[in-house]
Amino acid sequence: MEDHVLKNVRSFCDKLTRKDTFGIKGVMPSEEKNSLTGWGPAKNMSRWTNYLTFDIMANARYEAFSKEQADHRIAKGDEVKTKDVFYFLQKGRDPETGEGFTLHELVAEASLLILGGTDTTSTAITATIFYILLNPSCLTKVNSEVRTAFTNTEEIRGSSKLNNCRYLRACIDEALRMTPGVGGILPREVLPGGITIDGTFFPPGVDIGVPIYALQHSSEYHPQPFEYIPERWLVDDDIQPGEIGSADSVARTKSAFCPFSLGPRGCVGKGMAYKELMVVIARLVFMFDMRISEGTTAGQGDPSLDEESLRHRVGEFQGLDKFVLQADGPMVEFRLREGVEGYEKEG
Repeated sequence: MEDHVLKNVRSFCDKLTRKDTFGIKGVMPSEEKNSLTGWGPAKNMSRWTNYLTFDIMANARYEAFSKEQADHRIAKGDEVKTKDVFYFLQKGRDPETGEGFTLHELVAEASLLILGGTDTTSTAITATIFYILLNPSCLTKVNSEVRTAFTNTEEIRGSSKLNNCRYLRACIDEALRMTPGVGGILPREVLPGGITIDGTFFPPGVDIGVPIYALQHSSEYHPQPFEYIPERWLVDDDIQPGEIGSADSVARTKSAFCPFSLGPRGCVGKGMAYKELMVVIARLVFMFDMRISEGTTAGQGDPSLDEESLRHRVGEFQGLDKFVLQADGPMVEFRLREGVEGYEKEG
């Protein structure tokens, strides 16, 4: 999937400093690029990252579902030598019965692939940008790590070099902890016989669940739960046990972290989502200086509100729980870094 991701990320980055954003394709013309001596116009990142993630998944789905792709395979006279996910869906067999997927099951799998991987990934990208821009020390650290690790934009792709950007990954995980794409419960039905949880009996047929947002803001597992602290994910041997950054504290934090859910019902696209997040955030950090547009507060809490409203925290990215998060903002300005070796030279 990396080619589909990179193709759309290049287009996304190419447009961030443009004024005439829509309807433009390809590389920024040199005459326009030379005129960009300052900051570009503010972009609503909730919308822009949504455009990006929908384009990535739409591109991938077109390749899988399109008639042109099917015709190409038929013309080659093979049985789909390109072993994508649809190849395995068609060839998959139950190990006990030897039966393949039913039409109903194939439709369900196709629906998952059509709908998944957009809103939640968009929220994660937006939330990470929001938090690093509102926490200057975090921005400085991630800038230093990424800009030191790579020499040009096209190096930033799935690789051990990208995986070694541990602070970048910590920034993403902390954003996922504070603002999970699905913050409510993922309900599970109690099976026949019922179940007792923490001393309370739940009869069969009842739907139960733990809100992901609540779990990931429990001070029992996450000290200072409403503070954005990427260091809580990184073990520092010099930190005393029990303190943020100690081995036991990091382990405890990880034990109550489930933005992709857990177990056999966990998100099937978790691996791709993390690759997308790492590539997108790293490229933005490498290519651009970024800042919250002056005078805008979109996405931030309102300190004038009563604390009981839970919307008073300026530093917490705000959204509405509609199974997936619905958010607005932040408004971010981008400035292309001088001397950046970009993908325009790579074709």
